[in-house]
Amino acid sequence: NDFTDDTANDFTDDTANDVTDDGKPVEWDGETVNVPHDDVSDAAPDAASDTPPDTPPETPPDVPEDLTGEAESDRPLLAEYDDSLFEEENKLDAPDFYESGSFYTQGVNEYGYEGTCGPTSQANAINCLLGTNEITENKVLTIAVENDLCDTSSLEVEDCGGTTTDQFCELYETVNEKIGDKLDVERFDDTSGKVLSTEEMAEKLDEGAVLNIAVDSATLWDCNDHIPGELAEDVCTDHWITVTDVQRDESGEIVGFDIIDSGGGESWADVDKFNRMCFGEEGREMLDPTCIAVSKKPEDVPAVSPPQPEDRDVVQATRHPIQ
Repeated sequence: NDFTDDTANDFTDDTANDVTDDGKPVEWDGETVNVPHDDVSDAAPDAASDTPPDTPPETPPDVPEDLTGEAESDRPLLAEYDDSLFEEENKLDAPDFYESGSFYTQGVNEYGYEGTCGPTSQANAINCLLGTNEITENKVLTIAVENDLCDTSSLEVEDCGGTTTDQFCELYETVNEKIGDKLDVERFDDTSGKVLSTEEMAEKLDEGAVLNIAVDSATLWDCNDHIPGELAEDVCTDHWITVTDVQRDESGEIVGFDIIDSGGGESWADVDKFNRMCFGEEGREMLDPTCIAVSKKPEDVPAVSPPQPEDRDVVQATRHPIQ
């Protein structure tokens, strides 16, 4: 390709478009190129380029974006609920309360509802699974109120915000949809056809799930004065808590469970108390043992263990039955 200055661009008018007698173009003689000066679209590709001339440039993979151009993975969870004046003021007054994402107190919401163990326990479970502190009682409760998924008509504020098991599961579905379908939620009770044993619940935790379980609050808070073996009325569970981990001894036997209790601030239940508050005891059985197992979908980020409440002050909530 060594062209001298006087031949490199020497295109002649009488040869540029010559044809033979039979109408065929004259073959290139190696000295001139039949390309007009101002049209290089059909020229040979540059030897230094690996991209053919007709190949479009590579484009980055699609990333879901909203109308502002912000990537979906970068947006805060439940961002549409971040404009709550109530929470903005609370975060200024009590930033440490919101920092951990593990809420051992309920009733912190703009509605004044106190029976909010269900929404608060869901916030605790999601924060634990996704390693965040963005989900709050107020946000989950607002979704519940907007979708008629909690008690809003009771005359007592201690009952308002309470959720039945059906409402609780439907609320999980609604919240999960709003955060981008990051969770798998399984229901285990008489309605679903399977009640998990204590060991089976521990296995779910070992597999990476977080549990929401319905318990007897009197047993959890050491207010149950029933003597095992004596006949008493069977009762229904009345309180939701979050179970984050199981502890075992060297032989593998269950010792107890790490819990987040928004009603009384409890963070631990030994295996005996756990069994009694979930299933009852001789003479006083629980009529509706219930466990909701929540786990991350495979494509989501690894969980970050929540901080343990070893040296924190807990604001005790009023202990009361919650529907």
